[in-house]
Amino acid sequence: MSAKATGPGRGQAVTALLPLSLQGRRPGRLRVLLGWAPRRWAAAGATAAAVALLLASTSAPLDAGPAWAAMAVSILAVGSAAVGILAGSYVGAPAGAQPTVCDIRWPLLATLGLSLATTSAPGTLLVQLFAGLPQAAIQWAVQPGLGALALAVSAAALHRRLGIERDALTRPGAGPSCSTCRPLFPR
Repeated sequence: MSAKATGPGRGQAVTALLPLSLQGRRPGRLRVLLGWAPRRWAAAGATAAAVALLLASTSAPLDAGPAWAAMAVSILAVGSAAVGILAGSYVGAPAGAQPTVCDIRWPLLATLGLSLATTSAPGTLLVQLFAGLPQAAIQWAVQPGLGALALAVSAAALHRRLGIERDALTRPGAGPSCSTCRPLFPR
């Protein structure tokens, strides 16, 4: 069944793809997210766990004291969950919302920001970039700012992906098109 069907039955093909709770109205982004198949949630959870494990093992957020560690772990948990949900949106996306290679730049940028925001080692790239600042200023001003920016980037990318998916499910053929991007998962 193609979502790009033409003629009088065009909307019926897309309506059949929607969960029963979404049929008959234009769903919000949260409803689209709640309508995901278990396979997509599994991909999101596995990616979130992998990102959290990778960043926690490489940046050692617990080594700098309990107050800063609590902030770093919070940023790491929320950010890795957002990146995981973004990755879940790429798996089994409906026709018209297939991910492209261009779509992975924002999750990668957010993951880099999370890495810089949660590191506590004294000789890191972030410390070298801000070499004129004292360690406390980097730890209590620059890193929380980078963490907030990384969370904002991942939230904006997730908002966009869920909007594209919603539009693909409710209005086939109305989604954005990119002439320079290749599909992430070519068929």
